[in-house]
Amino acid sequence: MTADGTPHSQTHFLGCVGGIYASFLLWGWLQERLTKLEYGEEKERFTFISFLNLVQYSFACLAARFAIWSGLATTSATASGWELHTPFTRIAATNTLGSLMGYASLNYISFPLHILAKSCKLVPVMAMGFLINGKRYTAVEVGAVLCITVGLCIFAGSKPSSGKGGGAHDERSSELFGIFLVFCNLSLDGFTNAMQDRMNKLYRPTPHEFMYILNLWSVLLLLPCAFYHLPGGGGEDGEGGDEAGPIRALAESWGVPGEGSGWGAIGFLQRQPEALWDMLLFCAAGAAGQNFIFVSLQRYGKQLL
Repeated sequence: MTADGTPHSQTHFLGCVGGIYASFLLWGWLQERLTKLEYGEEKERFTFISFLNLVQYSFACLAARFAIWSGLATTSATASGWELHTPFTRIAATNTLGSLMGYASLNYISFPLHILAKSCKLVPVMAMGFLINGKRYTAVEVGAVLCITVGLCIFAGSKPSSGKGGGAHDERSSELFGIFLVFCNLSLDGFTNAMQDRMNKLYRPTPHEFMYILNLWSVLLLLPCAFYHLPGGGGEDGEGGDEAGPIRALAESWGVPGEGSGWGAIGFLQRQPEALWDMLLFCAAGAAGQNFIFVSLQRYGKQLL
């Protein structure tokens, strides 16, 4: 909390906390609904994660830009133009990749377990803070983080399986892979947080400047990933062949789809307009949550999160 401890600052603090919880509780519920609900008579599921990330970052970018344009946010950065944008490309890359892994983990674990696993975020945050920024932590801080982590491992490891035989083994393997994806997500988040600290000290951007630049670069990075199209999708008769698309065949042999998820997502949303509203609400909640987080980080520090 701020040093003055005035009623106004206390109200602002409580407003930020309430905004973060309200935004991301709604965001989390919509995320699980969007990825787990079977839409329409066809019982289709929304599986286009990179496209969802792209729309999410676009919403947040526009919200931050509007705050700057409207005068709700001031400009205080010590650099401008490309001098300010260039250092943020690495943060945007790790933030984007980490987010994709976080979304993908929901295909293998439940949302409650996902949130529980995310409670271990302090481990990579502290590790990256030490490795990148040379931060030191007290024995009490390290001990508290280790206790939280051990408790999570005990909970996850003791969870009874709902299946039997080979099905139980497959379920456990799937769950462990989902937890591995969350671990990768947290590691990248830790790197992102450490780099954010460094950028804040070097360039001192306002919360909305930081939010705008980070999401803008995330959009630019994801746009080609969501809408690429490799040549050679087969012949008109649908059978194709090796000579129809060697690049596409090579990519697919490595597990890379022949085209980005954006094309499939647009077709899905045209068939299932209910999913479009869920996606728009999800993105709006995420943008609101980012707003509260960036404001809170600047005014109260990472301890709030």
